[in-house]
Amino acid sequence: MSIRLLSRLRRVGLVLTPQDVFEHKTVSALARVVRETDRADAARRPGVPTDPSFQAGGDTPSDRRPGVRETSEETGGGVLLPLRESGDEAPLFCVHPAVGFAWCYAGLTSPLGADRPVYGLQARGLDGPGVLPASVREMAADYLDQVRSVQPTGPYHLLGWSFGGVVAHEMAVQLEESGESVETLAILDAHPTGGNVADAVASAEAAPGSVAGRDILALLLGFFGYGPSPRAGESLTYPRFLEITRTQEGPLASFDEQRIAALAATFTNLARIADLHEPRPFGGNTVMFTAREHPPETVLGLWRPLIEGSLEVLPVDSTHMEMGRPAALGVVGRVLVERWASRAPRKGSVNIP
Repeated sequence: MSIRLLSRLRRVGLVLTPQDVFEHKTVSALARVVRETDRADAARRPGVPTDPSFQAGGDTPSDRRPGVRETSEETGGGVLLPLRESGDEAPLFCVHPAVGFAWCYAGLTSPLGADRPVYGLQARGLDGPGVLPASVREMAADYLDQVRSVQPTGPYHLLGWSFGGVVAHEMAVQLEESGESVETLAILDAHPTGGNVADAVASAEAAPGSVAGRDILALLLGFFGYGPSPRAGESLTYPRFLEITRTQEGPLASFDEQRIAALAATFTNLARIADLHEPRPFGGNTVMFTAREHPPETVLGLWRPLIEGSLEVLPVDSTHMEMGRPAALGVVGRVLVERWASRAPRKGSVNIP
């Protein structure tokens, strides 16, 4: 598990992020990252890591923002995942995609600059049995409790990829209803009514003689970057899934069957509530990033009725599944930094480059 690995590495003074573990899946690759990080740190300030939120030994109480809740570091399943707690700017809160984890957003910390704290919001249920949210609205309200534990009042900055974009939009609606200001709503390649994730689950459940969980397991393997050849033409079971994840190095190598079952159940529930969600209009401004599969004009047609402020639609040279990787997140981060620097949104306008 990447979060457990990070915890152990920090105890011996090695500085890595969740994104490092997600992207560099072999020991040799991680070793190169450590060496490159050490060289960069030495060039800036010898002996001082560039990202205080991943220092050896963890944060001290003085490093933490007031009211920040603890996360489940040993399992990586806590709802609030601090990716960088330091910085004087208002935090960016990033909602997980359909797999429930928010590790990928560590790739935003560098392009956003050292002064912007970044937090991930992760799905409940990843640690095992528990009460799963019954709706996107319920989930959004729960996540806003987490957000307010870090930042009690606005203006707020929200971001979400895929399913996370739907939840971030609902969070913005609820904040607006409570009289709060949402300065940033960034949506990364999301469908406002659930999209392909819900469709995939519905197809699996409808297929004669199939088990929906098996199809979900294949989707999970693909999302976490496991090669297609071991599962070509086969129906996955939990034991086979574990065999694949333990013979190929990757972020799920330490998961046991119970944790894989929890992940699959969480994924299924998120797909269900996404399909049932009825989004409401948000009165503020929104920037939307689209993947190659989804033309900006199509995305505009889906979201325009739900965004009453300005809507900026920006294509990214990335597939949907690559939107959570460093290259695409670098584009997203640079755009957000430019927008925050200008702070001149155009009310009611639409921009499709």
